[in-house]
Amino acid sequence: SQGIYNARGAFLLRKGTRLTEQYVKRLQKMNIHSLSVTALQPHLNVPPPDDIILEKTRIKAIDNVSHVFDDVQTSGKINTNLLKDTAESIIFDLIQNRNNLLQITDMRLHDNYTFSHSVNVAVIASMIGTFCHYSKQNLLELTLGALMHDIGKIFVPENILQKPYPLNSEETVVINRHPHAGFAKLKEAGGFSDTVLAIAIQHHERFDGSGYPHHYVGSDIHRFARIVSIADVYDALTSNRPYKRAYRPDIAYKIMTQCSCAGFDPDLLKLFFANVAI
Repeated sequence: SQGIYNARGAFLLRKGTRLTEQYVKRLQKMNIHSLSVTALQPHLNVPPPDDIILEKTRIKAIDNVSHVFDDVQTSGKINTNLLKDTAESIIFDLIQNRNNLLQITDMRLHDNYTFSHSVNVAVIASMIGTFCHYSKQNLLELTLGALMHDIGKIFVPENILQKPYPLNSEETVVINRHPHAGFAKLKEAGGFSDTVLAIAIQHHERFDGSGYPHHYVGSDIHRFARIVSIADVYDALTSNRPYKRAYRPDIAYKIMTQCSCAGFDPDLLKLFFANVAI
């Protein structure tokens, strides 16, 4: 099966573990009701697909991001060295495994969604960056920005983030402030480039001007923010959330290329889906 982790990125069950009835009951109690398996018959020995980054890299990255978010809440400081190390490990794996298709296979619990989502967005954004042939420095800034794109959500009340049904107008106003809040926190912390700051404040802008907070259009949106926007939406669509079940990758593909295509840079969107396991 796929690896299953707790909120800190530590294993609950490792990939390849044989699922017993006891394990299944325990997972159900933890509100994990589905997961991917490689074969129903053990003798088939179907190997899990190779992801674009190593499982241990993903787990460590989730743990690092969770520590960074905790530090911001407790001390207001951001461990930029830890973030840079995390970004570099993701980039290294991507370059080593550039021929693999992206597989989002980690099982995420509700309480670690923000951390695992941030890592997945960074992986997707970096993958797109490698296919754009960006320099190592540009990839580093893109990955750092993606890791921190949702840092502003630490200022959003948990009852809004975890609300199991649609937000009302007042709650929507609150959550829509998180790009500004993230930008302000990163700028206050120092050590982040204008590119990283642009990603934080622009990742909800849409190519057709329908996004927020500034309703930028097309090339007025920083190119790296346009990349993170694609990564952010794809991972959100394919994730279980309190208010929805995860969409299959093929359904996410249809939503993004047919229903919401005007919101994304068309060239970047095409490049992304050319390298995803739909």
